[in-house]
Amino acid sequence: MNKINTLNVNLIRNTIRKNNTKTTISQPTEIFSYCYDNNGNVYQAKLNKFKSVPINSNLIEGFEVSKVKFETSSSLKCVLDTLIKNQFNSSKVNFVTYRNNLNKIFGSFMSNDKWEMDIEKIDETIYLGVILDQEPPSSDNELHYKSIYAGYKFEDLSRQIDSPYQYCSISRTKLLKNEIILASEIDCYKQKENLKDGVYNMDDYVELKTCKEIVDHKGAFVYKKFKLFKFWLQSYLAGVRKIVVAMHSDFVIKSVKELNTLEIPSLTKDIWKPDHCLLHGNEILEFIKTNTQPNHKYLLQFNHPDINLYQLSPEQPQNQPSILTNEYLQYLKDQTSNNVNNNDKKRKLEEDLVSNDNIKREKLTGQEH
Repeated sequence: MNKINTLNVNLIRNTIRKNNTKTTISQPTEIFSYCYDNNGNVYQAKLNKFKSVPINSNLIEGFEVSKVKFETSSSLKCVLDTLIKNQFNSSKVNFVTYRNNLNKIFGSFMSNDKWEMDIEKIDETIYLGVILDQEPPSSDNELHYKSIYAGYKFEDLSRQIDSPYQYCSISRTKLLKNEIILASEIDCYKQKENLKDGVYNMDDYVELKTCKEIVDHKGAFVYKKFKLFKFWLQSYLAGVRKIVVAMHSDFVIKSVKELNTLEIPSLTKDIWKPDHCLLHGNEILEFIKTNTQPNHKYLLQFNHPDINLYQLSPEQPQNQPSILTNEYLQYLKDQTSNNVNNNDKKRKLEEDLVSNDNIKREKLTGQEH
């Protein structure tokens, strides 16, 4: 690997806080949606309906370390297949990614957790691949694994139908000069009154979360500074307006609260500011754009306070799945070829029009003489 450049996030934070500039990200617009299974097969989109979970439900009932679900590193295959199916022209956008990567990039405004991601640039569009750091199951991490198990358990209990499929929303949004195609897993939707089942839109999407019950001032501060920040960021980026949180004690639900994503910043009393987070993330996106070249692959690593960008050599073996599929690369090639042909036809038409105009002028001139 060849190190290309380094960005210090502390310098970004200090500059942004000093300038105190304001910005917003455009309201995400859903352009496609689909469901997929564990094998990466894509199906027609159908989102599960939310149902209330009883108080005192045990979120670790049946827990075993071997039963804990772990996310896996992911290519963009399902997203790319959907873009191909709908003949979407990605050449007009700057980034195509899962939400997970933007959670990491924008989240580095508050979090020092290490992360990395794959990058591939085709023409002027940058594709980000998900890399997840997974530890092998161990009894030493039992509390951590219980937390993971409890989160998935709450999701299962909150969905009306037990289904092996995961729903994904692909939305288009813009932050300053960056056009972004963002794929986000959506947990479920909350039914509006007087509407039949299965009728919903982005305003009805629900994010499901769990959180340890707050019992003292320290817990309240941590909740506002870190938990609410993560809740807000993940939902805000995807345009999800509702967050349902199960507050638990020893993984037994004590209360369930619903949060409005857009109202969360007002609950934190300026412990963190949305504008600062968005500007922080945008600086990192600009860092990626400026330091990458078309038709090259890269690795982006965050080890606080530095974000390091490495260029991968073409022959370098990679442990992670390739970001782009052969089918998608062929699709891009065909699109480019079609665009060239269309441009040639357009240019020929313009030349013919100019030629016809010249002939008409010559005829008129001859008649005058």
